[in-house]
Amino acid sequence: MDKRNGARDSLPDLSLGARTIHTPIPLVIKILTVLVFSLFMTPVLMYLAWFLTPASPYSVLVIDKTSIDQRGVERSSFYWTMKHRKITKGNGAFYLPSIDYRGFVPLRDTMYLVTGLEGLGESEIDSLASHFDAAYYIDTYGVSAAEWTTKIPEDDPSRRLYGGLANEDLLFLTMMRNRGKPILSEFNLMASPTSDTLRQRTQELLGLQWTGWTGRYFATLDTVANPDFPLWILLAYEKQYGTQWEYRLPGVILVHLDGRLIVLEAETYLLDAMPTIVTAEDVADYFGVPAEIPYPFWFDVTFPDQTNTVISTFVLRTNQYGDSLLASLDLPREFPAAIIGKQAPTFYYFCMDASDNPEPPEFFARFTGIEWLRWLFYDPNDLTNRRRFFWEYYLPMMSQILDELKNERPSPGRAQP
Repeated sequence: MDKRNGARDSLPDLSLGARTIHTPIPLVIKILTVLVFSLFMTPVLMYLAWFLTPASPYSVLVIDKTSIDQRGVERSSFYWTMKHRKITKGNGAFYLPSIDYRGFVPLRDTMYLVTGLEGLGESEIDSLASHFDAAYYIDTYGVSAAEWTTKIPEDDPSRRLYGGLANEDLLFLTMMRNRGKPILSEFNLMASPTSDTLRQRTQELLGLQWTGWTGRYFATLDTVANPDFPLWILLAYEKQYGTQWEYRLPGVILVHLDGRLIVLEAETYLLDAMPTIVTAEDVADYFGVPAEIPYPFWFDVTFPDQTNTVISTFVLRTNQYGDSLLASLDLPREFPAAIIGKQAPTFYYFCMDASDNPEPPEFFARFTGIEWLRWLFYDPNDLTNRRRFFWEYYLPMMSQILDELKNERPSPGRAQP
């Protein structure tokens, strides 16, 4: 026997018992894999959830008399919310802010159309009231000549190309009310340039009382640092006080229908310059809004009668000097921010420019549960950015309202929450 072969034969046969040795995958790689997969699948599942949700046809007539471009920023938050909730027109198509409204319609250059209810006969208005499930008066302020022809802030609010409530608007609102159909509305439904007579009749119909005061917060009252500061405010101030504008800090400006103007500047009159919207705990839970949220834009001072009730309140955090100034004008430091009808038919009035917000791109409306990622869309430290108001207050409240409307049809209205 060959010793070399014998030695080879004496070696153990390793091939029969061979096993593959697996190198363990590090835990961090497993975690990263799960995270990447989740990041990819989450938006897919959110979109599928939205896509598979049945659409709800619901006809809303939107009135906006203050739009100067086809983007329709004054109403776009409402249309974004409707798409997010999959509320469509009767034909199944989604509402488009550029065409699905009546009011001031901008065309090319300085051309425009007026498509409001002005000039319609009673039978035509009756037909509209029969056709639409609800009405939303988003803005009736109108468009001034200077604002439209030069695309700059108006220098004279009295020079209107179009704006204000008309007799036909009041007739339409009355017919909707008589049919028990929902009416949504917001600042500035009854303010200038609506006539005193129409304002009074509209207030009686809807159970509201506007004090004549309108206000707005400004992050800075320095006209050099804020080039978009309204020129008409400066002119009104100089006319009333006979002195130049010298304010520099943040503050709130209040303007009355009769031309009076006051400036509540931070430190001098305000402990906190920005107005706050406060909502009682039970109402906040019902609508899914925070108990307190800063509000950095236009508002009015309007009170309800006994047929309506307040669901959110504006608070101006004034010091003793601010309290005295407001008291001299018979103005409280707390006044309604949102009003609701106590009984059917459904009625809401937002005492603010509620629908005018820089909402996210339309693309994101197609994702169910996008609200959970709202922190990605605004800077929580920038209180002046109205995206915060959109995500935290307008979207949840309007979503709840729209759910009420589409579920109640054809029996409109609901009791106080």
